[in-house]
Amino acid sequence: MKYYKRNKALVSNGIGSFEIVLQHLSHGSIITNCAMIFFTSKTYKTLFVSDYDDFIDIVNKPLSLLYSNRTKSDASLSLLTFFMVVVAVEHYLLFLKLYFEEIIDDNPKWIIRGV
Repeated sequence: MKYYKRNKALVSNGIGSFEIVLQHLSHGSIITNCAMIFFTSKTYKTLFVSDYDDFIDIVNKPLSLLYSNRTKSDASLSLLTFFMVVVAVEHYLLFLKLYFEEIIDDNPKWIIRGV
């Protein structure tokens, strides 16, 4: 039986490619959370949809009926407005995240000086 000495570990300056993966994961989480708000939030839907029963009727029908004249146009317009607000909030949050990624340095100066 032969024994080998363990190689020295290579030192890295950062977390490597995992930083990119974590950034994409956080972008996806913002989109997913906004989608969950759209599909599950009764509080926000009541702000945009005048009658919640109309909203339930429209959600249970196919999307092709959402824009037709056979459905209640007020509720469908409100549903579309709510969707547009959720998409606008999602874009705003992504913009804020990207803005803070740019202005906050990955390697703060106090850490670089300490090392």
